[in-house]
Amino acid sequence: MLQVTFIPSQNKQIADLLINNDAETSIMYKMKSTRPGLYKMRPVFGVVDAKDKAYFLFCF
Repeated sequence: MLQVTFIPSQNKQIADLLINNDAETSIMYKMKSTRPGLYKMRPVFGVVDAKDKAYFLFCF
């Protein structure tokens, strides 16, 4: 499990995440938030195909 943490601040915060699937099969991911009313995510879940990558950029 990987966790991205935003610290309360008045400044814009950005975090990036790269999921690299080196496996021969696809993998699924699901993102959750401790404050779903404040942090909106789309898509919440998805699939990373075999030998593929998925890149995410989180901004707050």
